[in-house]
Amino acid sequence: MSLANAHKIVGIRELTDTVYVLRVEREDLCFEAGQHVTLGLHGSGINREYSIYSSEDAPFLEFLLKVRPASVTGRSIREASPGDTVDIAGPY
Repeated sequence: MSLANAHKIVGIRELTDTVYVLRVEREDLCFEAGQHVTLGLHGSGINREYSIYSSEDAPFLEFLLKVRPASVTGRSIREASPGDTVDIAGPY
């Protein structure tokens, strides 16, 4: 099992009122298509599973997130700014 590592947010791209793409620095994270990670705002202690949206060879990591009414993680990350960090564990 992997320990969580902090990754800096590069950008957040709004697709709709409830869907956005989170782009973070890749660091040294390697993954294969179909794998997922746990992700949460750094220090929040609340992480959720998300599939990796970017390709295996992209220089960054992207995640497609949907904000649901009860989604603390989705809402808190959407309100973050470039330069803030998220904790990522995995891939699994």
